[in-house]
Amino acid sequence: MTHKKVLVVFLCLAAVLFFSCKSTPEPEEPKPAPVTPAQPVKEPEKAPETPKVDLSEENAALASQVSQAKEDAIAAGAKDFYASELDAISAQYDEAKKAYDAGGDQTAFNTAAKEALDKYNALALASKAQNMLLDIEKNDFSKYSESKYNSGKNSLAKLKELLASGAGSAEVLACAQSAYDDIFAVYAAGYAALVAEKKSAYSEAKKKADDLKAAKADKEGYAQAVEQHAASERDFLAGKFLSAYEGYTASVISMTGVYERVLEKRKKAEEAIAKAKEKATKIEKFAVEADEIAPLPDTPENQETTENAENAASEPEVKE
Repeated sequence: MTHKKVLVVFLCLAAVLFFSCKSTPEPEEPKPAPVTPAQPVKEPEKAPETPKVDLSEENAALASQVSQAKEDAIAAGAKDFYASELDAISAQYDEAKKAYDAGGDQTAFNTAAKEALDKYNALALASKAQNMLLDIEKNDFSKYSESKYNSGKNSLAKLKELLASGAGSAEVLACAQSAYDDIFAVYAAGYAALVAEKKSAYSEAKKKADDLKAAKADKEGYAQAVEQHAASERDFLAGKFLSAYEGYTASVISMTGVYERVLEKRKKAEEAIAKAKEKATKIEKFAVEADEIAPLPDTPENQETTENAENAASEPEVKE
């Protein structure tokens, strides 16, 4: 019995050992890591090139505009008021033009030409303002708008500084425009006051002439004076104040002359009529006295003579 128990135990141990050996897995061989295929290297995409713009036609037009703007500035008085600034702008532009004509960059010349154009236009505006300023100070027009007068003068001084410092053309042009606008306002107000005086004088002269029916008595002179006045009105509305003032002054002189000529003619006519009436009165008195002293016989011949004398006495002799 004992031997059987031992045998059973032994068999159980053997079975455990056997199955335990079977359940231990054999070590697996390491698997190689998956190989990722190499990706092709992408070159960075290039931005599309901007097509080059041909500025040759625009630059040709600009060159013409710059040339005209320079002439306008000189005509306005730039050589008198801004000689050094004019020379500096011209030198800078001429250099850019020379490089461009030699095959230089179109864009560079385009920029330089636009700068020169603005600055020449600025000099033209400022020169016109300076000329108006002379008239303003000569005629004491500043009293009509002292604030505009002072503002305009300050802008002209600032313009000099901007040009000397090499400021951008847009700023230079804006400053010149501001100066011109302020000075023009004072200039216009001053001439408006002067013109008002001349217009009033013209109206008075015309009324006197109309009272004498001068439009009929001196057609040519009257029509000329009226046209002078109308032309002056047109000039004033167009901003040609000095021309308008001179025209109004001339129209006053012309209309006054018409009135005086017609008045003189009327005086002479009235004097002639008065003399004729006086002569007629004397003739009539003489005829009455003669008839009393020696009455004529009542014959057809004497009646005709008497009628002729009376007619002669009744027609005044008027000499122009």
